[in-house]
Amino acid sequence: MSKFNKTVIGLVGPKTCGKSTVVNMLCEFYPIQESALADKLKNVICEVLNLKREQMDLQNLKEVPFENPVILDSQIVSKVLEKFEIEPVSSNISTCNSVLGKELRSPREAAQIIGTEVLRNIDTNIHCKSVRISDSAFTVVSDIRFLGIVTGK
Repeated sequence: MSKFNKTVIGLVGPKTCGKSTVVNMLCEFYPIQESALADKLKNVICEVLNLKREQMDLQNLKEVPFENPVILDSQIVSKVLEKFEIEPVSSNISTCNSVLGKELRSPREAAQIIGTEVLRNIDTNIHCKSVRISDSAFTVVSDIRFLGIVTGK
């Protein structure tokens, strides 16, 4: 297996284009660990907002509106930052001022706003830094939707 050591393959394409299907096909022939840019984000949002992971993963659940919309406040932002090992100092929280007070109406919207307008405004590479990379198999990152994520543009 050492010839596969630290090999990372990123699949780029729009939503529902078949990236997961390609991962499943690769798994038939190679030792593969699937990883996703959004894994840590989804786990953190579930923990902070008390959601089930299925609400973040399943197409039919992630768009379902919350019974009571969540208001994004500095307490939620601080908890998210701590989980990402980012110091929740006032300068980091003030970076998020434009979204504080915003209603998060569904799991998908929570992930979009927290993942982009909070975390990526603080560190544009935050999601890349949190990807799990296998030491003994190919790592396939299956949720790269836009090439700019890979190239930094």
